[in-house]
Amino acid sequence: MRKAITILATIALLTSVVGYSSVSAKTEVDLTNPDAVVVGFFKSMKTGDADSMAVYSKNTSYDSDSEEQSVYEKDYTRNKLKEYKVLTSRKIDESASEFLVQLDYEKGSEIPPIPYRVIKENGEWQIIITPIDINLKKGSPDHGKVSVNTNKNDTHQDVLLESSVSPDGTDMLRWSFTDLRPGVQITSASSWEQSRTDGIATINGYQQGASCCATILYEAIEKLNDATVAIHDDEQVNGDYPSWGSWFNRNLFYLPNSTDLFVRFTNKGNMFNVKGAGNVYN
Repeated sequence: MRKAITILATIALLTSVVGYSSVSAKTEVDLTNPDAVVVGFFKSMKTGDADSMAVYSKNTSYDSDSEEQSVYEKDYTRNKLKEYKVLTSRKIDESASEFLVQLDYEKGSEIPPIPYRVIKENGEWQIIITPIDINLKKGSPDHGKVSVNTNKNDTHQDVLLESSVSPDGTDMLRWSFTDLRPGVQITSASSWEQSRTDGIATINGYQQGASCCATILYEAIEKLNDATVAIHDDEQVNGDYPSWGSWFNRNLFYLPNSTDLFVRFTNKGNMFNVKGAGNVYN
């Protein structure tokens, strides 16, 4: 049985100088039915109760409760959930249900409702948290589509990133990476905010396969939380652009202002590791 706990918080302090009442707060984590799990998880997200969130959920990106808890704590400090609303629910079978939930964050773009699966294992229900991509690319036929991200995310990739905002706003972000393997995806540790009101930013850099034929997808993304990403635009760059030659330049469009934007890199090639470096400027 993976997570059956009761979270107890007890504060008791008596001194001879100042008298404090003994206060005991008890939060029961109810894993007995899917509705309680969904409500409990998102209530805990609103209050920043990472312990309870880790109990209610099964996060497919992490192997332990402690890893989940750490991620949820970081999410709360970065972007708090203001409100949530369960729009629909449906029973799939005796061990699975699906809920459609509308989330409203303090920062960031408006997003469409997100479907969440709740499953029963060993007599307990848990909400499944998987990497979610939301297509917010203007003009895309799939605008508003919510999909599961099946790429391999590598948090240990050798990526060196810096935010570098110059006074004239031309140099917003710098990056470099080595040995980005085929099918693997990495995200910049740093972010930038748009300074141009027309929503355009330019990515400039080099990319080179271990033998040949680099193919990298560059995406401008907004991280609503660790598992939920909104994609605002992307450009796939095909071919080798060596560091000693002419670098590539690609424009990204319709980028929102007053939003922390990250670059996500995906090696779309089939055979070779890729190294690269570059920057984002306005």
